[in-house]
Amino acid sequence: MPLDLRVQMDVTAAVKTLDALSSPRLQRAAAAALNDTAKNAQVQAVKEVAPLIGLPSRDVKQATSIATASTGHLESQFITAGRPVPLIRFKVRDQRGTGVTARIGRKTDTFHHAFIARLRGGYRGVWERQGKERGPLRQLFGPSVPGMMARHDVQAVVTRTIDAQLLKNLARQLDRQMRAAAGKAGKA
Repeated sequence: MPLDLRVQMDVTAAVKTLDALSSPRLQRAAAAALNDTAKNAQVQAVKEVAPLIGLPSRDVKQATSIATASTGHLESQFITAGRPVPLIRFKVRDQRGTGVTARIGRKTDTFHHAFIARLRGGYRGVWERQGKERGPLRQLFGPSVPGMMARHDVQAVVTRTIDAQLLKNLARQLDRQMRAAAGKAGKA
């Protein structure tokens, strides 16, 4: 379930500054600003989702990526994709007789008839039987990172971050390119 978040902004205030730059430098500044803003949105989204889902930030960040903008393609995308997270990745405890408890976010759930087991290949998970007999096992999963990113409260925070950072990043990159054009900066 990919998340598609689009933000439109009025940048007419920056047009006067843009006239001073040539097209390649302008495109470099715009691409860098878009990429910086996508990175800002990624960091903020991970900060919001990690406590909601109850996983470390590094695990949440692994489910996200950024498609960067270039001078020929001035569009940057913050992408989140993934499957439901195996329940064993959350704080689980075997309650011997009553099932397994798992702490997902700020809430502890009990999964009756579930147990923690290690399969022959060494894979450890939370399982429950599919039938009354010792039949096939079914692995239990928690929520997915893309599902948590799709929440309205998370999207609102990411949108506010994009709104706040895009013009700041664009102004910083334009200033950097103008200094480079004047020969007062290093590599641009």
